[in-house]
Amino acid sequence: MKLTFWGIWAKIISVRNMRCDLHVHSDISVDSIESMETYCERALELGVSFLSFTDHLNNMSDMPKNGYYDADKYFENLERVREKYDGRLQLLAGVEFGEPHRYRHEFEQTLKKPYDFIMGSLHIWYDGLFLSQMREVSVESAFETYWKEMYKMIEYGGYDAVAHFDFPKRLYKQVIYNDDYLNEIFALMKKNALTLEINTSLLRKGKADALPSSDILKLYKNAGNAYFTMGSDAHNVQDFYTNMEKPRKDAENLGLEEVVFIGRQAVPLL
Repeated sequence: MKLTFWGIWAKIISVRNMRCDLHVHSDISVDSIESMETYCERALELGVSFLSFTDHLNNMSDMPKNGYYDADKYFENLERVREKYDGRLQLLAGVEFGEPHRYRHEFEQTLKKPYDFIMGSLHIWYDGLFLSQMREVSVESAFETYWKEMYKMIEYGGYDAVAHFDFPKRLYKQVIYNDDYLNEIFALMKKNALTLEINTSLLRKGKADALPSSDILKLYKNAGNAYFTMGSDAHNVQDFYTNMEKPRKDAENLGLEEVVFIGRQAVPLL
């Protein structure tokens, strides 16, 4: 059900000055065993008031045999915790959809469900390999093919934010890109009203930069984009809402503004 104007406005008022984590995986994801309740309890401990459960809906060819992602179970779990933590936490319905431009029928079906926030992500782009299987692929080949596929995903659009933008950096510990080509990608993001996620998953592993790097964030801003979302990409409760403050401040210093998504609408954190 879509929120009414007044319902959206009430939620907009309620998100001011809140700590947010909009990229969280529960046991609805194939690679997490953490319950939504566990995250909610941790959120109360940390003073995090706003979180989005963005479980993986990806690699469609594997879906029939692995039994994951179950949207009905997801919304059943979410409604349960919404009732339990009503008045204490703001819980968004989210999803991380892998390669939406390749699975257009499935993506269109996903758009019919009552998600607040949909992330598009690119996990598989090179000969059907996941990143952990690409150790024999050169960093140059990996990034050349990645950016071409990213362009296609952003050109397709239809979701709200792009997750972990320079994703291959997780394996290769560096980023290779052409400024002009990224400028084209970021111009497309502005045209299609897509927001860039700042993903802090590498920072908790001792790396200096979030995903994306600060230099890429500057290109994003210089292309006329204004907003970002924050996400820990937690798959367990220990990683929830970690290393958020510095990359958020760095983005704000560039003139970017943090938003959350409610009913698929961007809401600035005032």
